[in-house]
Amino acid sequence: MLEYLKHLMQLLFVPGMGWEAVENSGTQPRELDRRGFYPWLAVTCLSQFVPLCYGHGATFILMLERAIVVAGAMFASLFLAKLILDLTLSDHIEGASVNTSRVAVFCSYILGLDCLFRIIENLLPASLTFLLFLPLLCISVVFQGASYLGVRDSSLLTFTVLGTVATVIVPIGLTSLLLLFV
Repeated sequence: MLEYLKHLMQLLFVPGMGWEAVENSGTQPRELDRRGFYPWLAVTCLSQFVPLCYGHGATFILMLERAIVVAGAMFASLFLAKLILDLTLSDHIEGASVNTSRVAVFCSYILGLDCLFRIIENLLPASLTFLLFLPLLCISVVFQGASYLGVRDSSLLTFTVLGTVATVIVPIGLTSLLLLFV
């Protein structure tokens, strides 16, 4: 998990070099999910309980429900993002076909950044408006990830939009939808 966190920080602060580090690590997607994303998702879910310490009318049951919603939404988003990118990237990739292994790694890291932003939001005692805009930082990471996935230069804008929708908008939308039932 420490290597996963190291790569997340590199992707957040220096996306181009971060994707090079991810490529050089040669991590397999299943191993990355098992040793990186899933434990990080568990930490994200546990951070849902921090508002109980601040006593802003939060109850244990409400925080438990929110943790379950976040876990389910992020887990489903991982597979939806992989599916969306696998189906749509074939027209934008240099070469014969989409490297599904790289797409899976790409999705795991971008969703890991979303988890990081949720943790930051949960750890702060007050609700700050600028925290809602943290996921916009993922756009530059998605854009820089184009070279990692082998996207043609002529398709960079289309890829950035598709990647942002699949890895940023889908998790936010799915979480918001599920929170309506809590």
